[in-house]
Amino acid sequence: MASSIVSNPANTASIVREWWSNLDGSPITYSAFTKGETYRKNIEIQSNGFPYDITNATAKTMNGSAPDEAVQKNGVWRLSKDVVAENNQQFTDPRDGKVYEYKLMPDGKYWMTENLNYNYSGSLIYNNNAQPLPKVGRLYSYNMARNTMLPPPGWHVATEAEWTALALAAGGSGTYGQQGTAGLNLKSTDGWQTNNNGLDLYGFRGLPAGYRETTPLEGGAEGDFSVAWRNQNTNVRYHAIGTSTNPTSIVYRYLSNNNYLSQFTLSQSSLNNYQSILLEAQYYSVRCVKDSP
Repeated sequence: MASSIVSNPANTASIVREWWSNLDGSPITYSAFTKGETYRKNIEIQSNGFPYDITNATAKTMNGSAPDEAVQKNGVWRLSKDVVAENNQQFTDPRDGKVYEYKLMPDGKYWMTENLNYNYSGSLIYNNNAQPLPKVGRLYSYNMARNTMLPPPGWHVATEAEWTALALAAGGSGTYGQQGTAGLNLKSTDGWQTNNNGLDLYGFRGLPAGYRETTPLEGGAEGDFSVAWRNQNTNVRYHAIGTSTNPTSIVYRYLSNNNYLSQFTLSQSSLNNYQSILLEAQYYSVRCVKDSP
């Protein structure tokens, strides 16, 4: 098995990604995958923070329905059965000493692979339990999520645009990536109701965290609301932060018992009627993205 190394990595090295190309190294488009065709494996490794490309002469012939065998990861097409997840990296939140894992996602950004678990004043644990479940984290209001003091230093709460980019890169379709298979590809492989676990192709670990919802009582007097804990085994809602200080709408993304990373937008009319409730009393999960250097 011959291989050509562009530059010799020193000391230890780890795989960053593996992908498949045409035999001449040119990219493959999804529609061009063909049963019976032979493709070349490429490997990128990293040593001391610097990437090195390796061209591996090993070839593979598609045996099944080619598009069903292929997934996109880190911007390049790969065979689903040969996906090797990158190693998670870790950092410590200096405020409380909590250690979080993160990794490069297919949109090219570093995302936490677990929900934020910072004990911000007023934040909640699902159903008021003593401790949050591992990796599920705490729940925050929209106003908390907009506060730049919530995420750890060097990180920010994922924005609407970042959620859209991730959804589209992870198999979503439509304007915001709300259709397609992004949900299936980002959901964790356990924790969901029977037969509704995901593939977790990118190590995102979308766990069902549930949420707390406050809604006006139908037929009730002004100011009458109901509060309920919702869907711990079937749903997770993530805040998606806009760029406006005074939002004209509130957006959240959610995973549930289907293949979508869905988007829900609360309109201006809803904000006009129930702004304090929608901004301060709907408690969802938070995912953080590493700041650009």
